Amino acid sequence: MSPEFMAVIGAAIALAAVILSSQRAMRREIGDMRQEMHQEIGSLRQEIGKVRQDIGDLRERMARLEGLFEGFTKTAPAPQPQAAPSPQPRQ
Repeated sequence: MSPEFMAVIGAAIALAAVILSSQRAMRREIGDMRQEMHQEIGSLRQEIGKVRQDIGDLRERMARLEGLFEGFTKTAPAPQPQAAPSPQPRQ
């Protein structure tokens, strides 16, 4: 085998080693990032649940206030004037 051929084979082996090691490192980093992402999504879901609960609580409080204001603003029906008693014939 010629020395040039051996140099090409050596260079290919070196490149393969570099590529494989960088791929392993990238896989490890991607796995770590994926795990962090899952943790963040879990915490976001909890926060969204809390926000929904707060919104529900506010909705109930608003309904209570609206009920109070409805009772406060409604006016009692005006009293109907009573008809004067018809005069009784005198006997």
